[in-house]
Amino acid sequence: MRALRWLPLLLGCQALLGAPAGAEPAPIEPGERLPVLELSDQRGERWRVDDTTRLLLLVRDRAASNIIIEALSEDGAALLAQAGALYVTDIHRAPRLVRRVFVKRQMRKLPYAILLDEEGSHTQRIPTRKGLVTLLRLDGLRVAAVEYIESSTALRDILQP
Repeated sequence: MRALRWLPLLLGCQALLGAPAGAEPAPIEPGERLPVLELSDQRGERWRVDDTTRLLLLVRDRAASNIIIEALSEDGAALLAQAGALYVTDIHRAPRLVRRVFVKRQMRKLPYAILLDEEGSHTQRIPTRKGLVTLLRLDGLRVAAVEYIESSTALRDILQP
């Protein structure tokens, strides 16, 4: 677990690199349909965010990733599966070498899947707030609600049956 303490720092380095140039698309809102997403996890396995997904967790910064790491520290894979939840992180701002050598290597030590948006385009319409986990409640890929989770306890409560 000691090596995992660097994971949030490495994920957070992307914030130092700034936002990409160009206009930002409008954030997705309740009532809109989320497109089917196909992403690879930290082990290279392909996953689909589709109409069976009930919860989508998204982080883009160190503080938010700390919330998820703490919430999933015990039985994380089972919690995600029972809740119909997928955990996605946007790592596109981290340099490719840092992603490959450090970030993914640390993530592979975790027992649950972390879907990676390495381009930033897959999750760009999903709104986030600094230091908070974005939670999309989905009903057949239709966004029922957008919530921002500020603590690991609150997140665990949502994921538990």
